[in-house]
Amino acid sequence: MLKLSIIVPVYNVEEYLEKCLDSLVNQTMKDIEILVINDGSPDNSQRIIDAYASEYPDLIFSYQKENGGLGDARNFAIPYCKGEYIAFIDSDDYVREDFAEKTYQYAKENNLDIVMFNAIWFYPDGTEEKRSIFPKFVSGFNDKAYILAQPAAWNKIYKREIWTKSGLKFPVQLWYEDLATIPITAKYTSKIGYLEEELYYYRQRQNSIMSNTKYSPRLLEIVTACDLLYQGLKGTAYQEEMEYVILFQLIYFASYRFIEYDKYEDIQKCVEYVQEKFPNWRKNTYYQKRPKTFKMLCELIVRKRYKIVKFLMMKRNNP
Repeated sequence: MLKLSIIVPVYNVEEYLEKCLDSLVNQTMKDIEILVINDGSPDNSQRIIDAYASEYPDLIFSYQKENGGLGDARNFAIPYCKGEYIAFIDSDDYVREDFAEKTYQYAKENNLDIVMFNAIWFYPDGTEEKRSIFPKFVSGFNDKAYILAQPAAWNKIYKREIWTKSGLKFPVQLWYEDLATIPITAKYTSKIGYLEEELYYYRQRQNSIMSNTKYSPRLLEIVTACDLLYQGLKGTAYQEEMEYVILFQLIYFASYRFIEYDKYEDIQKCVEYVQEKFPNWRKNTYYQKRPKTFKMLCELIVRKRYKIVKFLMMKRNNP
């Protein structure tokens, strides 16, 4: 059995794809496979994929499918994986040359089903920023901290059987598909570890979904993603953690995005979801750990004091 299968969905990334694939074919651990999934990309990405598949026929495996979105491309690839572990790499990012070796060895030495790691965020102006995947109030690591961590697919490796035996899939054609899926993987194991190293380079670009500078009605899909998370973790040992993640995403994070576009009705939908599912959310253990300024902003949002929130947001962005 191969040690690691690396899934790389591709869509409109010809400018960045070579950097990503170079980082993968030059890994220090060679017992890997790289599944590159062209998700109906209309640019020249397939030409690049073909060149790498020709040069590295034992490493690069090319697949083409109709466009279905990031989650659909990942779902498509999982049945083809032969590795003991699976990694999901976004095709506009890249990894450190010892990414595979470090994560796999750490998993085996500690008998882990999931290994988490940190990333370096890099920007168009060349600056870089080391980022922890945990909120500042999290001290120590356990499976509950996993729920509170950044809910990204790419900052972890997973035992393949987590996906094949659970039947868990990414939602198709949904923004925030990681939020809707990744925390739920905790349900299928408690053998989760944290390798405190920056092994992943996460590109920040203005035309990506998460940095969209124009309003899109699809931003409201965060409510659907949170509901999928709620349904997936309901009745588990992670109620407090799940509640905090959802209230943070809907009352704080999403509202900050909607308020920029004066989409107050969207904010209300987010708040209403939290109020319905978690009427006592203010008593949440993790919410109580947040500073007074955070709780004040949440209260202003819930009380529809949008102009005040917008003023504070502008002041924060333009000190």
